[in-house]
Amino acid sequence: RDRYQRRVHGDLYNVKHDLKVVEAEVLTAQQQHSYRDAIVAKLESLQVLEDAAVREIRGKMISKVQSDVLNTFKNDKKAKENALNQAIAVLAGGVNAKLGKDVVGEVFSQSLVAYKEEYSKLPEGADPALKKLAAEIAVIAKAPVVDVKGGNVYEPLAAAKSSHH
Repeated sequence: RDRYQRRVHGDLYNVKHDLKVVEAEVLTAQQQHSYRDAIVAKLESLQVLEDAAVREIRGKMISKVQSDVLNTFKNDKKAKENALNQAIAVLAGGVNAKLGKDVVGEVFSQSLVAYKEEYSKLPEGADPALKKLAAEIAVIAKAPVVDVKGGNVYEPLAAAKSSHH
């Protein structure tokens, strides 16, 4: 009978141990999913921040180019005259008129090229949008906090037992 009790006790211990192993595997899998979810959330945040920075940079570029084009036609009499003459020629030609030289488009193109050249000469970190993006990336790029529950189901039990003594 004593031998039977030891065997039952041993079997019971093995079942408890196997349950703890399964519990540890489940907790570890939950932690892995939580960690992946945290990483995905960070990546999505980075995408949103990048999109916002691109929109801000593009908006500044468009505003600057539009402003340059408007100022060109406001202040450059020859450019204004050429655009007006071209528009009159197209309108006078009727339906079959050839568009000819795109004076306004040319001024836009020149302004865009000038903006790109000017922007490329900026020192690294000079654009406030990129500076802000870099700072936000630094905050988001930190690794997610890992919950210590995953995997080790014995450690919390040992800690709980030692705190009762």
